[in-house]
Amino acid sequence: MASKDPNASLSTHSNYTQSSYASFGQDYTPLARPAVGAGVNFSGTWRCVDVQGDIVRFLQDLGLEKEEAVNAADAYANLSHTTKIAQVGNTFVIQVMQQENVTTAFRVGAGAQPSSDQVGRALLIDPKWQEEVLVVHSVRADGTLISNSRRYLQGEKMVLCITTPAGSTIKRIFEKVLAS
Repeated sequence: MASKDPNASLSTHSNYTQSSYASFGQDYTPLARPAVGAGVNFSGTWRCVDVQGDIVRFLQDLGLEKEEAVNAADAYANLSHTTKIAQVGNTFVIQVMQQENVTTAFRVGAGAQPSSDQVGRALLIDPKWQEEVLVVHSVRADGTLISNSRRYLQGEKMVLCITTPAGSTIKRIFEKVLAS
């Protein structure tokens, strides 16, 4: 399992913010490594135990006005939410359980795939393995970069780093919920 903090090499790929999605696909340099996560398995139920970073700035970078971002920050930092992940090889189903449950399904290494954000807006995601890190580039239908995320294991914890095109990063730390 990954023990170093892969966030140190996090890149925002801000050159994609004005490009069309077709251009995004052409400009993105594929990883030399095949789409295999070296045995990393994120399956299970994970409870958020810590959120790090400037949440208000992060939400403003995602398009919220300052007042909206301040109001939404408490919900975003809510440590009571859980994430359920079902993973079979490179196929994932991720359910984020907060005020509204959001489920996303995708296959790593299969190229751009349709998805939706927390409020149901259409987007495209491009999930890839980078060593033992699941990297997901998310863009709007017009190709504008929304965010880059990196999900990895650090000891017994799962870490999800999300970075906006402007460079704001939020790091969510999760602990696995053991069945009772």
